[in-house]
Amino acid sequence: MMNIAVINRYFWREGGIPIAVRRWVKGLTRKRANVVVIFASDVRPEDSDDKVTFCRVFMKKIKFLDLGGFIFAVSLFFKMWRLCAKRKFDVLMVHDSTGFLTVYILGKIYRIPAMIFFHGWIYNPFREKAYSKSVTMVYKLSAHFAAKYADAICCVSEEIAEGMRSLGARYERVYLLPNAIDLDQFPQRKKLNVYYDETKKVLYVGRFGQEKGLRYLLLAIPEVIKKVPNTEFIILGGTKDEEEKFIPLLKGLKINNYVKFRGKVSNKQLIKIYQEAHVLVIPSLSEGHAIVPLEALACGTPVIGTQISGIKETVIDGYNGLLVEPGNHKAIADAIIKLLSNPDLLEKLSTNARPSVKRFSLDKKVKELIEVYKKLIRDHART
Repeated sequence: MMNIAVINRYFWREGGIPIAVRRWVKGLTRKRANVVVIFASDVRPEDSDDKVTFCRVFMKKIKFLDLGGFIFAVSLFFKMWRLCAKRKFDVLMVHDSTGFLTVYILGKIYRIPAMIFFHGWIYNPFREKAYSKSVTMVYKLSAHFAAKYADAICCVSEEIAEGMRSLGARYERVYLLPNAIDLDQFPQRKKLNVYYDETKKVLYVGRFGQEKGLRYLLLAIPEVIKKVPNTEFIILGGTKDEEEKFIPLLKGLKINNYVKFRGKVSNKQLIKIYQEAHVLVIPSLSEGHAIVPLEALACGTPVIGTQISGIKETVIDGYNGLLVEPGNHKAIADAIIKLLSNPDLLEKLSTNARPSVKRFSLDKKVKELIEVYKKLIRDHART
């Protein structure tokens, strides 16, 4: 049995990182004698059970210099200080780069291996644009600190792994551990009648941030409907305010009748929408390791994605989807038209979709994570 501390600012919040953290916890505690303590700002101690203990950490949102992250890190120190002695953790696993400073200090005090997960690469130019200059500076300093001092650095993509090595992290301390998918949670759909479906459904799922590239998908729509007029575009993940910002663009392109904003939906609804879609489009300019393509492929839906790290490690061009140049709406349009106009290709990619993500299955990835833990514990025992 292992006693594991898992640290992230948020556990229940929407978004790729909290989803990834929740999946790791689910995998660690499912059918295994592991005990996990979650340190996050949005958990309730009363929800704890015999497998998972929730410890709420105070945090206040202050964007300047990521002061909210520093408040979390200081609060985390006092929350974990005595608990580290009582629980005798085997591993401290942090998913928050600012919070790693606290985890590092406590790891040294209590002689516990401290590891960090990196879910995005702050030196990616499109990732940098998503944050203020002050926050970007803090994240970069945090990456340098982790590269030098973390006992293990788990990276969700090759871009991040190569980046951490370029900052000086020793090769043997860097592990490639992409996000996992619980295949039981995302069942494969019944076979679509791709030859006779009157309406073709193109799906987008994700945040509306600039780095997600939704604008390029919308710009591609006029060209698509010229060639495949019976196409419907379903957009998930935005708030009403975020959706309204795109209304002038839809009107200018005269595509209002082809686009349906569906906001945020439940997981049950999301699975049904995945299963009914002909293709998922991920037009991102930057990703860590995108979770949405994993979910769609598990449901049997092929993916059109951009040729960037974090997508091309999942989407195999011509096998389970198509890859296009990032930031190129014409390339996106051509790929959608190619797929929707070619039932044989669509059927082939759909058939290959679910088998292609079995290598990312939660059980398989948790076994790999457990091996990292074991190596850390062995190495720590020698020092």
